[in-house]
Amino acid sequence: MTAAQDTAIDAGDVSLEFIRAAVQQADPNALRVALLQATSDQSLVDLDITLAPVRGGAFFLQALAPEGEQLVQRKAVEFLSDPARRGPAPAELADEEIRDLVRVLSGEEIDETMLAMAREELAFEDFPRETTWTGERPAEALQDFRVIVVGAGVSGIAMGIKLQRLGIPFTIIERLDDITGTWHRNRYPDVRVDTNCFLYQFKFEKRYPWPEFFPRGRDVKRYLEHLVDKYGIAEHVVLGQEVVDAAWNEQDAAWEVEAVDAHGATVRHRGQVLVSASGVFSTPRWPDIPGMETFAGRVLHTADWDTQLEWTGLRVGVIGNGSTGTQLMPRLAQSAAHVTAFQRTPQWIINSPLLGAKITPELQWLIDAMPYYWNWAGFVQFFGTAQTQMAQIIDKDWQAAGGLINERNDRLREALVDYVESKVGHVPHLRDHSIPDYAPLARRLVIDNGWFDALLRSNVSLEVSSIEEIVPEGVRLVGGEVVPLDVLILATGFHVSRYFHPATYRGRDGLTLDEAWSGDGARAYLGLTMPGFPNFYSLYGPNATPRFGGFPQWVDVWSRYILDLVVEQVETGARSVEVRRDVFDDYNARMDRATAALLWESEGQGSYFVNEHGRSGLQMPWEANLYHSWVRAPDRADFSWSD
Repeated sequence: MTAAQDTAIDAGDVSLEFIRAAVQQADPNALRVALLQATSDQSLVDLDITLAPVRGGAFFLQALAPEGEQLVQRKAVEFLSDPARRGPAPAELADEEIRDLVRVLSGEEIDETMLAMAREELAFEDFPRETTWTGERPAEALQDFRVIVVGAGVSGIAMGIKLQRLGIPFTIIERLDDITGTWHRNRYPDVRVDTNCFLYQFKFEKRYPWPEFFPRGRDVKRYLEHLVDKYGIAEHVVLGQEVVDAAWNEQDAAWEVEAVDAHGATVRHRGQVLVSASGVFSTPRWPDIPGMETFAGRVLHTADWDTQLEWTGLRVGVIGNGSTGTQLMPRLAQSAAHVTAFQRTPQWIINSPLLGAKITPELQWLIDAMPYYWNWAGFVQFFGTAQTQMAQIIDKDWQAAGGLINERNDRLREALVDYVESKVGHVPHLRDHSIPDYAPLARRLVIDNGWFDALLRSNVSLEVSSIEEIVPEGVRLVGGEVVPLDVLILATGFHVSRYFHPATYRGRDGLTLDEAWSGDGARAYLGLTMPGFPNFYSLYGPNATPRFGGFPQWVDVWSRYILDLVVEQVETGARSVEVRRDVFDDYNARMDRATAALLWESEGQGSYFVNEHGRSGLQMPWEANLYHSWVRAPDRADFSWSD
């Protein structure tokens, strides 16, 4: 909360009209539960709930009937009119109290696994998901102990903050010239998060004033820079060094890390624990198209965007129509002479009414002033994503009766087709090439950033013919036609299956990860660690993408798990910690069986959800609340501890 916000709340210098405007912009159901928690007003409990269909009835969100919404708003105005009631308030809720409040919010009962997630997501503690020492910080044991973290993006920053709070010496190595990783590298026009800000934030940083519901890239970068400054970790970050090799030294029980700086000089680091926080969106994928080097114009990948690029009045080609291409193309079309969007496979594109919507001063005031509203507004977003899991399951009975995937997925497909029809249905060419033949959720859903509207512009063409080669004057299509271009932009994504690239990691006996993963791609235990690589952990590792929730939430969970192991290692004096081979093998066998019941491998071939071996290498197949129960805390018996 800023000083200005503090003053407004404490002084009570807001008008009744301002309060009413703020209340009307709030999520009514989240506001209701916040009020109930703050006042114990039982008249807020038994209000009529309607199920608001989302995505054509594939999902439903609980919403208040109009009379209930008016009641909540009236009571909220009355509550907030008293300045003494405003601002954050402490909360210590028993499990049954959380169950009751979630039941009021959603009309659903939650089991033990979801209860544990709910408690963490509500984040009533000052610093939820924190690892602590069992006693005093063991200063002597830490004198010769260091953690090396590779990457200063979302994951590396979170790990650094927690290491700082524990007082564990650490170094974060970042290959770029600034912090924030993806949000520093990706600077193309209109880059933004495709997740609501209430979900895309760490729970240890309360009520951050986001400017939009779906923050732009520059605003996410500012958020992460704010965290680095607030928690004082900048001095631990070294910039402009790319890790190229990391080798386990068995004799010293340490990782020896070799990096190359911007001048080509070798820099060496050493630590007892090594954590990769490089993520999966770090190695740009250039398409394998002949003749790229012959193009007479400018070629650039969106991950290496030149902010000085000028495209006004030029002929621009965009290869790729995933999340990046669909964000970028409409912006280019505003001033380019002509834009050609080269599409290989259509994407399922969804509408999000809040995309581009501002968080007004009134709403931000309410977030700060209404006790518990921030907690419950975030939980509404979190809990709503859980329904996605139901649409990912292959229902063989449904298929036998003539369905495609399952009832929810088929409804989602119908809703998405209806959206395409509403946007470009009157243009047969666009309509026919905007409806995929694979199931929704087999690939990442793409939020419409004006893609369909841009396709209707006179200076935009959708090209679906295959590309044969790049020639000096542009792109030659199969069949011989050449599309003349001045600028060619590659929105072709990343090599997501190349975990930890370009570094070579060498574990026990010189075993490299490439060798360990030569069979069918990258694998890990819980997405976090591998046998043969002691004291080595990954954030956002193989098959670590859970089926619902926000990315920062899971980084928070993963970093706690890793640091629980590190703390126990320091406190017990263990030289190394390594997941047992039998535990790893059993886990991956179970993961493969669980994956077979879902749609990614059967419907998602060709997407980054499936690796080059045809296996789902990115996604976590179990329900996220079950997976969370496994990563809440490590099971010591899963690991070998070397004294």
